[in-house]
Amino acid sequence: MKHSSRIFVVMAILLFAGGCAYYNTFFNAEKYFANANKMPLLDNGRPNPNAVRDYNKAIKKCGIILTEYKDTKYADDALFLLAKCFYFTGTNYTLAMEKFDDLIRFYPESEFVPEAMLYKARCKQGFNKHEEAYRMLRDFIADDTYSDYHPQALNLLAHYYLDEENFVQAAYYFDKIINDYPESKEYEDAYFLRGKALHIYGLYRDSNEVFFQLLNSRISKKTKLDARYYIAYNYLELGEYAKAEKYIQRLLKQEYRTHLFSKIELLLARSYRGMGKITEAEELFESVINNNRRRLIASEAAFYLSEMYFDVHDYKKAIENYKRVKQENKKSPFIARSLTKSAVASQIIQYYNPDNTMDVQDLVQEQFKLAEYYIEILDTPDSALVVYQKIYTQRQQLASRIDSLSSRLVLLQDSLASITPAVDSSRTVTVADSTVSSVPDSSTIAKAVTADDSIIARADTLALADSTLAENTPAAPDSAAIAMQNKREALASNITETTASLTKAQQDITLFDEEFIPFSKMVKVWLYANVYRDSAKADSIYREMYRTMPDNKHTFAAERYLAGKEVELITRQTYLQREEYKDAIGMLDTSVDSTIARLQNIATKPDHHYYPLAMYSLGHLYYFDKQDSTTARPYLDELLAIPTLDSQLRSAASAFYTGKHFVRYQRLPALITLEEQQRAAEAETERLRKEAEEAAAAEAQKQDQTSDLPDDQQKTDDSSSQAPAQTDILESVSDQ
Repeated sequence: MKHSSRIFVVMAILLFAGGCAYYNTFFNAEKYFANANKMPLLDNGRPNPNAVRDYNKAIKKCGIILTEYKDTKYADDALFLLAKCFYFTGTNYTLAMEKFDDLIRFYPESEFVPEAMLYKARCKQGFNKHEEAYRMLRDFIADDTYSDYHPQALNLLAHYYLDEENFVQAAYYFDKIINDYPESKEYEDAYFLRGKALHIYGLYRDSNEVFFQLLNSRISKKTKLDARYYIAYNYLELGEYAKAEKYIQRLLKQEYRTHLFSKIELLLARSYRGMGKITEAEELFESVINNNRRRLIASEAAFYLSEMYFDVHDYKKAIENYKRVKQENKKSPFIARSLTKSAVASQIIQYYNPDNTMDVQDLVQEQFKLAEYYIEILDTPDSALVVYQKIYTQRQQLASRIDSLSSRLVLLQDSLASITPAVDSSRTVTVADSTVSSVPDSSTIAKAVTADDSIIARADTLALADSTLAENTPAAPDSAAIAMQNKREALASNITETTASLTKAQQDITLFDEEFIPFSKMVKVWLYANVYRDSAKADSIYREMYRTMPDNKHTFAAERYLAGKEVELITRQTYLQREEYKDAIGMLDTSVDSTIARLQNIATKPDHHYYPLAMYSLGHLYYFDKQDSTTARPYLDELLAIPTLDSQLRSAASAFYTGKHFVRYQRLPALITLEEQQRAAEAETERLRKEAEEAAAAEAQKQDQTSDLPDDQQKTDDSSSQAPAQTDILESVSDQ
């Protein structure tokens, strides 16, 4: 009896020890999983390496239980935990799905089955199969069997729609949790995210109303701190920087999660920036960057630091820090904006410190680009108008200086004439094989100038040569003759340079008058009509354009914009001529003769924009439609003789007329192409028909080979045959 009692005690100890073994293994697995879940995620949303290490430890422990203790009560717990570990590592959703399916299949009574079904939807979302995930969650909600888990499903749907920035759908599911499941553990999270969704949507005051209501509820400390963060964030976005600073300073004293300190400090730095505390903001921005090198938050801090320098017009520092945005993190969402704003800063620097060596056309194009930045990027159309006004001023300055340059050129020519014997009365000077003619009166010269002031200064000095040089004097010594020759050459050189500058200035002013000024006015019409909603001002600018430049393409574009029509940068004349040609071609379906008559009217006007196209069309119509090569020939000869003829039009005409004789077609080229396509289709049909016959023959041969087999064997062979019937194949050929 004593012996049997001892055996019972030993067995009990062994059983207890075994139970403790698998319990301890599962306990450690849960501990590793919990530790991993507490760790903050990386910037890309993935678990950090330490978390992955703990997930893997938990996976090993679960594997031990499922291998050595698969029949214990912890088996479904271990399988569920194993599947969750695979899911949260974020690298193996397929394996996670398999394990969740195993749980549902092998442990249908397990308490974890509803959660496993929800995790399967989360795996689908991880695969970017969003619609499948949404369908699974909606089906789950529709099943009353798992009504206790409906808040979890609603919460998942709300999160997913929030990630997609579909705020309407997200708000719907958050409100459903708040209104229908106020006692659920998802209630607090739903309430918080309802406020966050309003923040993301830009409804900052509405967002704060939700967060203030949430703070009056019984919620966790973590959620309270998160709510205060967004309250401060909303005040920042509303421009109420003092209130934002107040909440942030209080939050920094209360926050216990050290990994969030930099995020809160960045908010404080931005508040300092808004309050004009530049030094404090600068120090805090730099601190966030230095404490988070190569992380997304460092890149974000560099961007807002750049924005602060931009605001205070320190554009060089702004550019330096915009470059840091990408240097800190190449995946930063602020990179595109930093590149654009850096370009704007560069344009502003160029605007206020222009490169005097830059060509006028390039300089004005840069100014146009800056004006566009002001409108599209900075949303400051007033600044754009200032830029356009400067372009007008440049034109006026150019006009004033060209008069001066022209007068100086006349003076230079007079000076050269006074020391040059036997000068022709036309005052034409030949220098280095190039002839420079005196310019007309300054009132008739186009208003532009790009002459170098140093050239003009030299010209003034030379122009003051001793007037006695013009008188007849005795022969000078050799040194005096050399000095006079040097003066002649210097004057001639300056005349050549000044004339070149004047020519370039005249070209530049043509650009101002035909391109730069009209374009600026057209944009102003758009600004006043579309941005300022001042139709009277827009119409006034257009009428001034029509009065001073009626044939300019930008004037016509402004007219069509104000009329609500499609805008094209073509002149009114080109538009009307295009409509004339279109009307002529539009008659083809009803009367070829009417088309020819209208085209012949265009063909009498060599300056008509559509003259070449009309000549081509007449040649084509007479040759192909009228079969009258004699009449077609002169039109095509005239067309091919145009030296600036478009290459595509020349190629089209040369396809049937070489310039000497016509290419003879039995049929029109289009008909030949159609026939070739038809023959190719017939050849393909024939090929498929032969393949069908060969397949049918092979099937018949197979049937002959099996005819001597027993009946049951023949039936087996027949049933296993996958060859389609001949009629089916022929039908498929016919369809093709």
